[in-house]
Amino acid sequence: MDNGAECEGVTQWFCALLAGLAFLLVAAMPGGVWAADPIAVLPVAELDLSKQVDWCAADPGLDVVAIAAGGCRFAPASSKALARGFSKQAFWLRLVLVNPAAEPVVRWLRVGHARLLRVSFFEAVAPGQWRRSDTGLTVPATRRPVFSIDPILPVTLAAGERRTLLVRVESTTFIDLNPTLWQPNAYAKSRGQIVLFQAASIGCLLVTTLFTMMIYFQWKDLAYLYFAAGLFAKSVYLSTDTALLPTYLWPEDLSFDIRLHALAGLAIGLFFVLFIRRFVGTRPAYRGYHAVLLVLLFGGMIPAAIWSCLVDYSAGIRVMLLLSLLMSTLAIALCWRAWRNGFRPAGFLMIAYIIFVASQLTYAFVAFGGGAYVDLISIINLWGFLMSSPTALFGIAMHKDDMQRQLIAAQAESAARVDFLARMSHELRTPLDTILGTAQLLSRAPGPPRQAEGLSTIRDSGWHLLRMIDDILNHARGLAGRFTLVPVQVDWPSFLRGIEANGRLLAARNGNTFLLRCTGAPLRTVRFDDGRVRQILDNLLSNATRHTRNGRIQVNCVPIWTDRPNQLLLHFEVIDTGEGIAPADRDRIFLPFERGGRTTRQGGRGVGMGLAISRQLVELMGGRLTVESQLGMGACFRFQVMAEAAWAGSGPSADSSLPAAVLGGQHSVLLVEDEEESRRILATLLSESGFVVHEASSGREAVEWCAMVDSVDVVMTDQFMDDGDGWMVLQTLSRLYPDLPVVLMSAAPPTPPAGFPAQLSFAAHLLKPLDHRRVVGCLGDLLGLGWEDKAEPEPAPVDETPVPSSCRPDRAEIRVLREMIANGQMSAIMAWADELALREPRCAPFAKRVHAAAHQLDFPTLQALAEQ
Repeated sequence: MDNGAECEGVTQWFCALLAGLAFLLVAAMPGGVWAADPIAVLPVAELDLSKQVDWCAADPGLDVVAIAAGGCRFAPASSKALARGFSKQAFWLRLVLVNPAAEPVVRWLRVGHARLLRVSFFEAVAPGQWRRSDTGLTVPATRRPVFSIDPILPVTLAAGERRTLLVRVESTTFIDLNPTLWQPNAYAKSRGQIVLFQAASIGCLLVTTLFTMMIYFQWKDLAYLYFAAGLFAKSVYLSTDTALLPTYLWPEDLSFDIRLHALAGLAIGLFFVLFIRRFVGTRPAYRGYHAVLLVLLFGGMIPAAIWSCLVDYSAGIRVMLLLSLLMSTLAIALCWRAWRNGFRPAGFLMIAYIIFVASQLTYAFVAFGGGAYVDLISIINLWGFLMSSPTALFGIAMHKDDMQRQLIAAQAESAARVDFLARMSHELRTPLDTILGTAQLLSRAPGPPRQAEGLSTIRDSGWHLLRMIDDILNHARGLAGRFTLVPVQVDWPSFLRGIEANGRLLAARNGNTFLLRCTGAPLRTVRFDDGRVRQILDNLLSNATRHTRNGRIQVNCVPIWTDRPNQLLLHFEVIDTGEGIAPADRDRIFLPFERGGRTTRQGGRGVGMGLAISRQLVELMGGRLTVESQLGMGACFRFQVMAEAAWAGSGPSADSSLPAAVLGGQHSVLLVEDEEESRRILATLLSESGFVVHEASSGREAVEWCAMVDSVDVVMTDQFMDDGDGWMVLQTLSRLYPDLPVVLMSAAPPTPPAGFPAQLSFAAHLLKPLDHRRVVGCLGDLLGLGWEDKAEPEPAPVDETPVPSSCRPDRAEIRVLREMIANGQMSAIMAWADELALREPRCAPFAKRVHAAAHQLDFPTLQALAEQ
């Protein structure tokens, strides 16, 4: 029995010796799984294991069994060895945890950082058997061992328990293998503070984004839009970089797609380049910088982003990171150049990009394996974005302030320019008033054809010069925002007749036919600014006549009812069959002082303001002026204006038919004008029209005369005079004679002096140069007079029977007639025909037919008569 016990004891000792030798052999084998020194789990909040584990790099195809069997040569770890940067290999950690305490412990094993795509933990449960747990960005949150941003494995060790762990890390993001053992509560507290800081920082970026968008909607400056879009892209980028987006905002049962990170980086680069170009500007000195930025964006950043999304994320994201540093550095140089050139806001932008580049350099140093990742790197990266954004926004705000000051100065300069043009308009209109007034007076008396032709030429040239003055002034007013609309009650059929008469007259100048077509809603009375619409149509018709010869010009008008009560959309088209517009000229013709290339070469009249002013007026009325054209196939201009259906008695009426002479009665007019020649011409007109005219050369003289003589029916006064202006006349006479109508005559718009009573206004306003028919018509309306029109009754249809040669005038007279027909001088033609009938009775039938054709604006008949 004793011998047996002794033998059994020797056997046990021998078995223990063999087991020890076997353990030593296995431990001494290269790559053996049991080679790691045991790590005692100490009662501390955080335990750094970077120098207590073994690591190795292996082919991604090897599994844990192959690794445990020696498929990977483990080596002692170091902080530098565990900072791997970007790599396509799979990395393994080996560690043995021992609980030396007399009670169980619970610890959380954290490996690397939150951007690792997949981290697998293997725990040895039996020889050759491993329990696996996966975590990382590509693992849905519901399948992770612990719901946490970082790769975490919870480890529970019984008293004295020893456990072997293998950790596999594979990621296309940059790799860091540093392991840390945490007490759960300590980790939750530490990570909670970091997450709170990260969330607050990203929240600040989003708030700044929202604030910048509000500024954009208020000021409509694209720099704010690009900056806000870039901030939003940065928020998405950082939310992915810190894993807040995949952990807390991504669906819990879906894997996160890391390519979103690359797309956010691309958006940052795109809006960065757009913002820099908008903010700094594209001056010639900066074109080289902008060219390089565009090359880096389109030749580098965009292809790298596509490569990272479709081929190799790791390679593409590395190129994007380097390009972003290069683009930011180039932006610093550009901002420095702009700052040196006197653009102060660029200095703040330069500081912002220096802060950003400094933070990104730290991040790139770690990403490319230059050091171990710590939470401080994330904080530095966040602060780089966070600190650079407000600094850049401050620079934008300063730039906006500068732009506001420049805008105010430009508006003041524009207003001063408009005032100057208004004064110049007054100075130019005054002599024009004398010229045109004299021509109109002389035209009332019969005279020889040469005189009639000369007077007609004077009138036409004078009114053409007046239109050019008005065009320039109107364009300046439009630029200064001083265009005003005056809707009036308009008789729609009369309005269309006026358009047709003017269109026929204009079209006939170059041998064109004219057609007016109006379809759509039948109307009688419409309320809109007929003067502005006539101005637009006149410009378009003049333009069509200038470009069309022996063709057709057509105006289409379609009133359309809208959904709003009594609201109409007046749709106009002006179509011609002329030379058309080259594609290169379609936008240029709407610019001031620009005309189509062929018109310029042909020496067309005008200064090229008509279409520019027409577009301003159409846009003021809420419409849009467009053109469709092809060379050799004519053009079609379209525009729309809003109108309101009006009824009788709903407002003032605009009537284009004006009387020509007074019918009996004696009414007195006080004419106040400091220009003697203008006063004499107007006094002659009024006297011939049946008025008793009194004259005054200043406002003070007019007031004194009215105080002594109480027998005047209406006062007509100039606006600007040295010794008492028209406003003084109105204010004084309104106290003395409240019912006395005062009419303003002015070469400029009414401009009341400061502090003038708002309730006082002139009975009417006549713009110089004065149209004599309008002057007489205005006085007749104010005094309620009856009128007779000196126009001849409607003639019978023109006889088209050929005129015998014996009834025709000689060739010299026919040549004069042809010239007048070519120039569209209808009144001169009628005067010529009347004088011909008196001078040569044998030509009376021919003269009568010419007169009738001219009165009906029948250009084809006139041309036929001139050619017979």
